[in-house]
Amino acid sequence: MEIILNDESVNQYGFRVLTSGIDLGAYRKNPIMLYDHTRRDGKNSEEIILPIGRFTNLRVENNQLIGTPEFDNEDEFAAKIERKFNKGILNAASIAFGYDAIEYSFDDTLMMPGQSGPTITACRLREVSITDIPANMNCVKLSDAERMITLNSKSSAEEIDNFFSNHKPTQSMKKVIAVLTASKLVSLPESASEELVAEGAQALVNQLSAQTQVIRDKDAEIARLKAEAETAKTNALKDRATTLVESALSAKKIEAAQKDKFVKLASASDEGYDSVKELLDSLKPYEPVHKKLSASADEFPAKPAELVKLHDQCAKGEKQWADFSEDQIKALWKTKHGKEISSSTLTALMGK
Repeated sequence: MEIILNDESVNQYGFRVLTSGIDLGAYRKNPIMLYDHTRRDGKNSEEIILPIGRFTNLRVENNQLIGTPEFDNEDEFAAKIERKFNKGILNAASIAFGYDAIEYSFDDTLMMPGQSGPTITACRLREVSITDIPANMNCVKLSDAERMITLNSKSSAEEIDNFFSNHKPTQSMKKVIAVLTASKLVSLPESASEELVAEGAQALVNQLSAQTQVIRDKDAEIARLKAEAETAKTNALKDRATTLVESALSAKKIEAAQKDKFVKLASASDEGYDSVKELLDSLKPYEPVHKKLSASADEFPAKPAELVKLHDQCAKGEKQWADFSEDQIKALWKTKHGKEISSSTLTALMGK
């Protein structure tokens, strides 16, 4: 038979316990069941009242902590309690106050009708009891790490109020929870335990580390793409520069020895390319002297003396025979020597 151990309702002392804030870890390791939170028979008695059993199948459903009592029916006292429980004479259980209160809140948003005390948002369950009157009319205990208050039918409202008012929960943990929740990467209830907060913080660290690595990977990829783009731009400019200079070389605007120099200048930058292009566009293709001389009859000397002089300049190497046409060489030779030039001599002078 299952039984509700906590349902977040306001107890007879004016405060309540949030089921979501109950840490069951320690209790699952030692799931003892007492009768009415009693361990000793009377205040001054040395007689210990042993646990009457344990709770199994402990779980949370719809904000209720539910469990199944398992009685030690070999124990005479436990057997009596079990008989009364099975008959429905005893049908209540209580966790109040078999737990360590870790955090509690006076937040108005957590208050319920009839609630005068705080809401315990985080606690550590120590024991669960079968009880004759729920909400712990007899001896129950509320404790924290430093002190304990005993609650029973004789406990005063002032005594309970002093316990809570003089022992406010630390705010640092709530600040941590608020910061983690504000990050929107971790969601924690206000009553989260230290263990849950630590897990949340670690989850946040892991997410931030993962995001940092993603950013680093993207930065590396951007740097790689930029380098590839720069290399492609450099190669493209060099190809353009080479094409430009080779075109000028083919047009005989420059000599072969000048090619590398012009390519280097034009490949240095877009501005360098534009400057070299402007210079090469302004140059005129190289034209041999004989073409210039043969371009017009007026450009080739007609007087014998001038022809002889031009012949002698070619003979001395001051001018090049190859700069003149075949007819012009024949005219120069005949004027100088008074006879036609032989075919072999003409071929040799023209460099064929």
